[in-house]
Amino acid sequence: MKYKKNIYNILKIIKNKKFINLIQKQIFKISSIKIFIINKKIFYINKNFINYINIKYIKNIININIFNNIYINKLIHLIYINKHNKPLYIININVYKNLNISIIDQIINYNNKKNNFITLKYQINIKKHSYLNFYNFNINKYLKIFKFIVTYKIIIYKYSYLNFISIFNNIKNLNHQLICYLYKNSKIIINFLSILIFNNIFNFNNKIIHKYKNSISYYKHNSLIKNNNCSFKFNSNSFLKKKAQKSFSNIINNNLYNSHNNIISSKPNIISFNKTSKYKHKTTITHINKKQLFYILNRGLNIKTATYIIYISYFKYILKYIKIKLLKKIINKIINKQLNK
Repeated sequence: MKYKKNIYNILKIIKNKKFINLIQKQIFKISSIKIFIINKKIFYINKNFINYINIKYIKNIININIFNNIYINKLIHLIYINKHNKPLYIININVYKNLNISIIDQIINYNNKKNNFITLKYQINIKKHSYLNFYNFNINKYLKIFKFIVTYKIIIYKYSYLNFISIFNNIKNLNHQLICYLYKNSKIIINFLSILIFNNIFNFNNKIIHKYKNSISYYKHNSLIKNNNCSFKFNSNSFLKKKAQKSFSNIINNNLYNSHNNIISSKPNIISFNKTSKYKHKTTITHINKKQLFYILNRGLNIKTATYIIYISYFKYILKYIKIKLLKKIINKIINKQLNK
């Protein structure tokens, strides 16, 4: 790892002023511990956190160990900046006992090749009595990712909690897989937001396994299909094992489309192997409500503004799960811009 004084000195490795300026605009301006992974090299600005965050990079594997320390009161901001055409990153995040932290995971692409693609594999372990807010933002304002493959393996141990928020935008082909294991009295809340604009193909395959009693899972995924010839496939499974007595699982998938010739498939599935657990699932695939649109148009607004208001009402729910006020404002602006296109 290399220590640098400011972001511009770190980005000099890119050797292209145009891309440096574009990347600087995309990095969230928020007070945090910033860790940069640029073309398979790690840089950081502030070296004061070394005592309680251990980061090692061996070949394509990034190991991030966050230890029990009373001085962890800042946001950790992981920034992946990629130029290579076929990069593979394996990220292991270990959160140790009795911690309450937040991590922003931001991916920025500046490879302008048509067939560029990125592969990320996450292993997240949350030890006993820990609380993690994990914000994953794959939002590229200027250069889109042609193909993005991401897999998550999450283990949440006893009395631990994960708040997982992810927003996907400006990705041509997305293949997303998630598997989560829940132990006694553990909890996971997942909120995903997908915006399909430019003939996108999004595939989501998820599996949540409740291993022990009193575990809770809540998974909500809202998608918006704005243009024609898009494909969105959602396949989510939740398993409540025999030992997962008095557990609860909920899967919700809502799909809103404002165009034709799209493929939308939604398959939420819950299987319980015990009689004391509770569960429910819901899926909707709907066109923009004509009555709502007619009501808003009668208020003197044009069609573009009216549809924008409906979009916003559909997606605003995700903001209440973002605990950091400044980050909430930034994400709100980004969503507003994307929905206004």
